[in-house]
Amino acid sequence: MQSRTRRNGKGKVERCFRTVKDEFFNKINWDEIKSIEQAQEMYDEFLNREYLNKNHSSINMTPKERFMQDFEGVKRKTNEQIDENFLHRIERHVKSDSTISLNTELYEVPQQFIKKKIIVKYNPENMEELYIYDDKNERIHTIKPVDKISNSKYKRQETINLYREEQSKNV
Repeated sequence: MQSRTRRNGKGKVERCFRTVKDEFFNKINWDEIKSIEQAQEMYDEFLNREYLNKNHSSINMTPKERFMQDFEGVKRKTNEQIDENFLHRIERHVKSDSTISLNTELYEVPQQFIKKKIIVKYNPENMEELYIYDDKNERIHTIKPVDKISNSKYKRQETINLYREEQSKNV
């Protein structure tokens, strides 16, 4: 069951949409509009003239005045928080070589996630950094594309040829 405050807030929003629909969208002559910018200007003018700054009988003040009464209680998000809320989300299985694939690009993942499913979030406009999130939706790691040039120069331990060892044991 929704709380009373939430129901009231939802009703206010629905009423606003109904008013905009009835008083703006249904009364506008769409044939006269030549661009999206013109439509936006007309909408802004309607909001300022007919809705936000006009006294409403049910609250006996303008919606703008009513909003300003509670302005101090409005919680604001930082730009970083807003950007994070719009990241794309995808689940990936980490391969044995400690990588995941996304849009045909390989990304290095910490070894602790090998053979596990992880939640990855990313901005599709900047694929240079992806983020691993835990089950509590908290960012725990940043991952980057595999640097194939650096990886090719990385000195690795000499591999053991098991076939030769078995041969020498049998002789």
